[in-house]
Amino acid sequence: TNYLSLFFYKNLLLLYKIHAIIPRCTLTKPPRRNSMRKFLCLLCQRIINEDSISPHKKKCHPLEKHYGIMWPLFYSSDDQEPTPDIHESEILSQLLGVGKVYIRYEGNTPSGSMKDYLARKAIELALQNGFQYITVTSSGNHALAIALHAQQNGLQAIIFIPADTSKLDSLCSTSNTDIIGINGTILEDVYELAQQLPLTELGIYNANVNNELLLTSFGFVARSIAALPCQPTHILSGVGNGTYLAGIAHGLSAHNLPCKIVPVGMTGAFPTEIAFASNQSIYELDEFGAPIETIDAAEGSIAISSYSMPQLIHAIKITNGFTLGGLNNNDLAKAYQALLQDQSLIDLRIIPEPTGIMSLAAAIKHSHRFPPDACLLLCLTGNGLRAIEEIQRLTDHHTAKLLAQIPQLTTSKIQRRERQQPIIVDKDISLTELTELVHSLTGEKQ
Repeated sequence: TNYLSLFFYKNLLLLYKIHAIIPRCTLTKPPRRNSMRKFLCLLCQRIINEDSISPHKKKCHPLEKHYGIMWPLFYSSDDQEPTPDIHESEILSQLLGVGKVYIRYEGNTPSGSMKDYLARKAIELALQNGFQYITVTSSGNHALAIALHAQQNGLQAIIFIPADTSKLDSLCSTSNTDIIGINGTILEDVYELAQQLPLTELGIYNANVNNELLLTSFGFVARSIAALPCQPTHILSGVGNGTYLAGIAHGLSAHNLPCKIVPVGMTGAFPTEIAFASNQSIYELDEFGAPIETIDAAEGSIAISSYSMPQLIHAIKITNGFTLGGLNNNDLAKAYQALLQDQSLIDLRIIPEPTGIMSLAAAIKHSHRFPPDACLLLCLTGNGLRAIEEIQRLTDHHTAKLLAQIPQLTTSKIQRRERQQPIIVDKDISLTELTELVHSLTGEKQ
């Protein structure tokens, strides 16, 4: 009897231990990838699973599905990006009458702009999901970034672009890239047309900003800001769609940093400013509100629509930020003159493109908006040494002469080929015809 009791007791104790262990195993077992990733819909405030984003947008927000309307409720752990360029400028802090000025220069990323972060993430996700093709609608930097990273990873890029963009020649000389230019359009027209394509069915990964999975790609930028010895009170950047600043705000929320997000825009071409002032998540202009020749230097920023606007508006609100608009080409020229006063920045070849210098232009024009103890982080978002002639055209003779003495970029990581003719189509092309055209590019390889 004693032996039976002892046997029973030992087995009961074993069952108790197993029972104690099983719940822990259940809790620590890796969940299915999409089951833990949640998003906040910024239009209806619902919590959405990652794999329900597309159905939710089609069912509940069909007219806004080409916008980035989701806010990730998780943070990226990607630590692979290169060390960024952040430099303090005492000369600019004195000029602006603030406590400190940091310059964050994105021109030294592999593709030469902040679009590099989006492109890296998009290529990573395309490869994970077995895509051979990737697409973006862009008038410049986003397209160049996708082309570069597609080349490096063996993917083919399909770029939709207005046929009259200034970057057309450069893109047509890029290997692993097919260019579809649409006549008589602006970027917003091309974007909305391309977004009607059945991309998944065509085997093409969407790298545009309405792919909400890409917003977390700026987590590294936020971590580098959090590591600064003086925490910025304001973060300024020129915006086109607004993904860059929205992504930084998302990343900073993980660090609980009280940095005000301050998007900057050109006069009459900054719909985010109107949306924020009228407490709307989306606002579209009917046309530019200023003569195009007075604002055209910032080609990457002037916009009728901004397709990350709901995310950017949310970023401004949660950081108690504000907008700064009213810029024109003359304001950009003054910003280059101010930049040239800091020889330490010039020695580092920190010369942004016109869109990239908008943050400094706004800080100069609206310097009264910042208290004397403010710490500004000015984001210069693209490399201007690739197209120094454009900057020289914008500035006065003296500034242009100084810029001409700066060694220009003579090499690029993007592999070039003999210029290929883009596929040019009319703006009245039907969706069926455009789908057949794209299928002719992808069908053979698939």
